[in-house]
Amino acid sequence: MDWDILVEELGPKLFRYFTVRQSYGQASDLVQETLLRLYELVYRGKFDPNKGKVHSFAYGIAYKIQQEAGRKNRVMGYADEIDDIPTTDPSNSFTECLALKKAIEVTLSSSEQNVIQLYLDKELKLEEIAGILEIPVNTVKSHMSRAKKKLREYLQGDK
Repeated sequence: MDWDILVEELGPKLFRYFTVRQSYGQASDLVQETLLRLYELVYRGKFDPNKGKVHSFAYGIAYKIQQEAGRKNRVMGYADEIDDIPTTDPSNSFTECLALKKAIEVTLSSSEQNVIQLYLDKELKLEEIAGILEIPVNTVKSHMSRAKKKLREYLQGDK
């Protein structure tokens, strides 16, 4: 396994995954933690390529780290503050990403956020998301459908 290539491929995707719920600084730390745990688990023989792709394994680790970070933030009383994000310039993709982050945080349930986070990069199939979250595929589809509807309504101003 070529770790340099894997880090180049996974790093930016994991960063986008974490920035949906974390600040950019926290997201960067969580990406590093994910990659370190991935390396350790692969080195210790815990990854079985017959059970899936290394990317899916990495997202499973990221999901668990995201849950740990959420518990830690709640226990310590931290909360990510959401600034008023301007959404008037559709040509600004950065602004659109921030608006999407805000929409996800404001409108979606925790379960819907988990599904959307894993789906955003289109790297994982619905079956893989179901495996990571340990829920049925039809539940993933339901969460996805409701989340897309809520996000569409929020971003179009039909709150």
